[in-house]
Amino acid sequence: MTEISVREIISVVADHFGVAAAEIVSQRMHRQVLWPRVAVVGLAARLTPYTLTHIGRALGNRDPSTICSSRQKFVARLSSDPAAAREIEAIETALLQRSTGRNGEHQAVTELAALEREIASRATEARRAQALAEAGERRLATVRNAHAIVATARRLASVERAARDGMPAAMRKRDAAMAELLRLAGDAHV
Repeated sequence: MTEISVREIISVVADHFGVAAAEIVSQRMHRQVLWPRVAVVGLAARLTPYTLTHIGRALGNRDPSTICSSRQKFVARLSSDPAAAREIEAIETALLQRSTGRNGEHQAVTELAALEREIASRATEARRAQALAEAGERRLATVRNAHAIVATARRLASVERAARDGMPAAMRKRDAAMAELLRLAGDAHV
């Protein structure tokens, strides 16, 4: 498979968005070229072996930290905007078709890219599920502790009634139940 260059990416992205390639590499901050420029950075980082420094040079001698920031914006937008993700996938497909003459290689690369995106998506879902499970466990522990506090308070009320009648054993039980209630309340996340 032929290696894709940053120039090719700039050309295909410019054609796709209907802007001039010179505008993408210019230092101007026109609104209509901001997303195409970010798309070039993201695609170059994804499809080429080049460093951020090399990508920055190809985009008008931009600083690597600027390129890194653009790459982060690219990833964030793809994860939050399905239309942008489809658009980038179409551009990526065009680039891969352009870089290879063999359809089998292109298909394998496209499938691999799709699998990588699926893995990333499922990893995110797994992290969310884990966080929900942990929150559920904490909630369950809080509910159990609340039930234990209520049960101890009921026992304390029962013993308190008996203690009012002057029974010494009931007074000891009352003191023990009060100590238990204080311990539970101190450990509680209520």
